[in-house]
Amino acid sequence: MVLGEFYSITGRAREAEDQFQHALEIDPNSATALGDLAALYVFQGGSAPAEQVYGRLATLPDAQYKPVHAFFLLEIGQSDEAVRKRETSRKQAPALRSWRTHLIGA
Repeated sequence: MVLGEFYSITGRAREAEDQFQHALEIDPNSATALGDLAALYVFQGGSAPAEQVYGRLATLPDAQYKPVHAFFLLEIGQSDEAVRKRETSRKQAPALRSWRTHLIGA
């Protein structure tokens, strides 16, 4: 992960992606690896691969990641789909009221 982050910071996106993918081979449910990989794709302008990774991140058992896919969709202008995803995350993690408030505000 550290090497991937170093490559990302130094503008070596291909090497960074390889390192994050390698981390995911070791731990497919690594929230850090998924988040860093999605951020790398966003930075490179790849909304389709970023959406896929954010969708995967939202399926992790930790409730804090449930709404990330909805927020990403909101950021790329897909507000209707974001609201649908938010409803799904609300059912999976109803205690995250701050996420609901943020989405409604957005």
